[in-house]
Amino acid sequence: MTNTIAFLESNTTGSGNEFLRQTILLGCQPLLLSADPALYPSLPPMTSVMRIDTASGAATLAARLRPCALAGVLTTSSYYSLRAAELAEDLGLPGPDTKAVRQCVHKYRQRQTLSLAGVPQPGYRFCTTVDEALEAARALSFPLVLKPVEGSGKVGVSLTRNRQELEAWAGALSLQRVNERGGPVAPGFLVEEFFRGREFSIEVFHGRPVAIVQKTCCAPRFVEESHVTPPARLSLASRRTLEQLAVRAITALGLLWGPAHVEARLSSHGQAVIIEVNPRLAGGNIPQLVTHATGLNLIAETIQAATGHPAALDPVWCRAAAIVFVFARQRGTLSAVDGLEVARTLPGIQTAESYRQPGDPICLWGDFRDRVAYAIAVANTPLIALRRARAAAATIHLEIKS
Repeated sequence: MTNTIAFLESNTTGSGNEFLRQTILLGCQPLLLSADPALYPSLPPMTSVMRIDTASGAATLAARLRPCALAGVLTTSSYYSLRAAELAEDLGLPGPDTKAVRQCVHKYRQRQTLSLAGVPQPGYRFCTTVDEALEAARALSFPLVLKPVEGSGKVGVSLTRNRQELEAWAGALSLQRVNERGGPVAPGFLVEEFFRGREFSIEVFHGRPVAIVQKTCCAPRFVEESHVTPPARLSLASRRTLEQLAVRAITALGLLWGPAHVEARLSSHGQAVIIEVNPRLAGGNIPQLVTHATGLNLIAETIQAATGHPAALDPVWCRAAAIVFVFARQRGTLSAVDGLEVARTLPGIQTAESYRQPGDPICLWGDFRDRVAYAIAVANTPLIALRRARAAAATIHLEIKS
């Protein structure tokens, strides 16, 4: 029986290579399917690569891949979640329900589905023009969040506080035709109420909440600056509120197979709303945090699920883990990332790494692509873990030439 697991494209940072490494550790052969393998210059050894038009329909891909007798199909790129689910279905392999993924990856259809199920979420409007966005603003009132109907990593997301900001951002979104990977984007964008409160993600696997992560992010672009699990100062009642909300959301969407990344906000009065649901494992190194905090390897469990093996979702231990990101603050060319070695020697630091290499261009996108490096720390409490990660991140310095 074959032990080859196909990955339909991949993240270029974060968990992409970690999935490939874990596949090898599990005794399987990773096969990266890519239209442009040059996007992945640093693949783990033993990774096979097949150049293939990944924009093709699932049936076409399945016909090409059926002779390979694959053991499983996955993707670590949000833009290929639906195609990977369809491909797994066409090949008769385990995977999420394709209808559920289809309505989830389109954020307006996701909002509609959650609304019909009565799941709490901010008020929203679907728009295609600046005039429609202004009409939505009159109904919802400022401040408002604008976001594309497809995408991830906070790409294209922004808080708008007045008419001028809304017109500018709505105009940009209405003209967007391709995503950062060069693929086509669905027309339209969402105008949503800004719900004030702490932001969390609830990591769910096979319909069961397995971890809650607290996020630190700043308006107007909301890209996360840090994560910590378990959250600091979160009461048992609030934890249950978030877990129950996440289960309601994924049940309404039909995402009961494998991983789901549920983002929510919790007000100071204990009210929680869904920000969005993603039909995939979390990014931002969150799976690694969960492993450091609990011993639960969500990447390995996702690979096992894709090959039909049962999940093992009970934590091995209980401690806290945090990650703090180092961001580029100017455009130019990265010449060096200094201080990683020092960061790794600090108390509690598990890893300190750079996403980028000297010579890489720095563009300042205002989203996850501005992250250059990170530090992960562990401790007995969330606050100490976060303090350690911040101390390590502070030792990392970027040299960027204009």
